[in-house]
Amino acid sequence: MIATAKEVITHATAMKPQSHPKDRSDMNYFPAIEIKNSSEACKKDLDDGLPEAEQVPNMAVHSTESLAGTKLIFVVGKTGTGKTTILAELTGLEGLNPGETIDAGTKEYSVCPAIIDDEQYLFIDTAGFGDPKRNDLDIFRDTITCLMSFGPFVQVVGVLFVIGRPGTRLEQQDVKTLRWVQCFCGPAFLRNVTFVTGFWDSYSKSAFKQAYKRMQSLLEDEIVKQALEPSDSNRRYHGVHIYHHGVTGGVLTPDAFPGLDLIENAEERKEELRNLIRRRYSELRFKPAKLQFKQEVEDRTPFLLTEAAKVLRSPVDSTAVKFVNGKCVLRKAIESHDASPLHFEQAPDQEPTGWAQGIRDWFELARRVSSYFQEVRRKESTSFGSGVQHAWNDIRAWWSGKSDEA
Repeated sequence: MIATAKEVITHATAMKPQSHPKDRSDMNYFPAIEIKNSSEACKKDLDDGLPEAEQVPNMAVHSTESLAGTKLIFVVGKTGTGKTTILAELTGLEGLNPGETIDAGTKEYSVCPAIIDDEQYLFIDTAGFGDPKRNDLDIFRDTITCLMSFGPFVQVVGVLFVIGRPGTRLEQQDVKTLRWVQCFCGPAFLRNVTFVTGFWDSYSKSAFKQAYKRMQSLLEDEIVKQALEPSDSNRRYHGVHIYHHGVTGGVLTPDAFPGLDLIENAEERKEELRNLIRRRYSELRFKPAKLQFKQEVEDRTPFLLTEAAKVLRSPVDSTAVKFVNGKCVLRKAIESHDASPLHFEQAPDQEPTGWAQGIRDWFELARRVSSYFQEVRRKESTSFGSGVQHAWNDIRAWWSGKSDEA
């Protein structure tokens, strides 16, 4: 079976933690994700953390060999910010329609492979935090399962945080996502994070001026400034980069109106996005820092006690992210000796399931994406015929349960 590009995961891999943080059978503990390029290494790490790990089948290395050297970029942001449209423009993949899944926008994940200047990229559009129909911790666990499965074959090089239309300040849902990004990545990795605004082609002249002013106000918001200029008492870090999609060069100025039209300037918009990837993630002048979350895993921090998980379990308005000794940590917004300790929401009391099934599904996806890249490479010297499109359609059908193998 040939792999394909985008898929919307509709399977329900509910991963619920039991209440006791020392119970190694629940989802509080997870296998190490610093996995080497070997199916046996994957299985060994699983054995260290899961009683059902022996059920995960060995994965033939040759089935994912075409993934070698692929760069993985997470795409985050709430529904309605234009993530799916941006990915469709960037990758050129057919069938990436924001409204095609249940409810609005991406239901769980879209996995979009692309080859830019002979380099392989994998863009993973995650489900947005704050969905009333899903628990944020479930979404986070699914993300980690993805990372565990693709980890042996790819390099995580960055995060695109799609904000969409700018306001004068971030909404609470965006604040939570930004704090999660900070605590998931850590201060040293923030230089690999890109804020993406959009819809600049949709304004009238007067509305464009107002949106420009809102963007300038947003840049002065303390939460945003912390991401742009991160530092602690010991050092300063390189902050996130801002890219404005739909204006020439991704640089927003008062004279950028009317922007690049979604239809009339489709090729130019696509090239602008690809230039962003080239500048930010192609020829890396530095090796991306280790994700803070991966370091916490290596330190055997329980899942619910990682800083990124704490962000998802805490109220936005009474907490803040601080930079302490090279880490992003969650603290009370106002700290004093008299302040009560920070309390976190309890994890949902539901029956837990292991990581094994989720990892098995993601491994199968890795195999199919590898086959997709292999098919694209094979077609490079000829026209892109039905083979690649069939690969794309196949993976979408497989994840939706419509393929013959389902």
